[in-house]
Amino acid sequence: MNVESSPQSTEPIVEQITPYLRREWFDNRQIVVFDIDNVIRETVDKTYALMQQTMIEWDLNRPYLAINDFATSHAALSPYAQKQLRQIRMFRPELKGYVAIVMPSGIVTSVIRIFVRTSPGIRENEMFPNREAAFQWLRSKRPVK
Repeated sequence: MNVESSPQSTEPIVEQITPYLRREWFDNRQIVVFDIDNVIRETVDKTYALMQQTMIEWDLNRPYLAINDFATSHAALSPYAQKQLRQIRMFRPELKGYVAIVMPSGIVTSVIRIFVRTSPGIRENEMFPNREAAFQWLRSKRPVK
């Protein structure tokens, strides 16, 4: 893993996991972004494992706030990716939170939107055309101090 910023920094922390997968931390590690550049089986497997690891390590006293960014992947959900998505949506049920999915508009996105809305899951999911909208939604879900 290549960490490009320090945890004390106000800048995002970027971890390059593979050439096609990055984990980014924002807002003092309150929001995690999984930036996924393709949906080949190897990337899907590494993404699933990284999401599991992140959820296991997440503090149960904070809502899980995540962005799954597929904006550059030209993603189409293969049956294998759908299976993994269903499993991660049910993983660690005691961890409450919100997941924003970023995908550009299009026919594939409309089909994926139906899949997301009809698949059972523990955490609330919403789809957005860009990261800015996803961040705005997630930041509105943070507890007021």
